Order: sequence, then structure tokens, then C-alpha cells
Amino acid sequence: MPARAKLATRLMPAMMLIMPTLAVTTLVAGWQLAGRYGYLDGGSVHHSWIVASRIVVAIMATAARLRRGHSCRFHRSPSPDPLPEAPFP
Repeated sequence: MPARAKLATRLMPAMMLIMPTLAVTTLVAGWQLAGRYGYLDGGSVHHSWIVASRIVVAIMATAARLRRGHSCRFHRSPSPDPLPEAPFP
């Protein structure tokens, strides 16, 4: 278990940068492709799937925001221990 914690601690800063960037890039690319293929038009056969995917993404983003706020608020690291007393008088 300590090896997993060490690996997670080492990779977390990179993941905090890479994952949101990857998510935004994927969403923008999907939006551009849907617009290019005409799926964003109201008369498209696939329009209902696009609307459903927007709803799912909105729910997931809201849940992630609520969970992140919850975990940051209640799982803070404890304050550091005070310095030990000097052994000499």
C-alpha cells in the first residue's frame, strides 16, 4: 500500500494539469465535429442524442464540482506537529 500512495503522490500534480486539459480538448473537438457534420441542427436525426449528451455532461460536471468541494472541505491535512522541546536546559 505505501508504494501506491507514493506513486499517487508523485503523479497527482501532473494529473491535475493533464486531465482537465484533456477533458476540455475532447469536448471542444466533439462540438466542432458535431457542428461540421450538421448534428447540432434542430432537424438532424442525431439532435436528440446531442441534447442527451449535454445533459449527461452537465450532471457529471455538477456532481464533480459538488464532490470536489466536499472533499476539500472535510479532508484537509492536519496541522503540523509543534517542534519538540530541546533536550538541554
